[in-house]
Amino acid sequence: MEVVYIVSPEKQERVEDWQEQLKLLWQENPVPPVRLIYDSSSLKK
Repeated sequence: MEVVYIVSPEKQERVEDWQEQLKLLWQENPVPPVRLIYDSSSLKK
């Protein structure tokens, strides 16, 4: 999966950790549900 994201400087360092966590989750069988919470720049929320 490829994503374009803008994150605060405080969270920037955590992005690689999040990506690694997702990769590990998606290797499980069955793949567990994943809830993604994000802020939309186009909707300003």
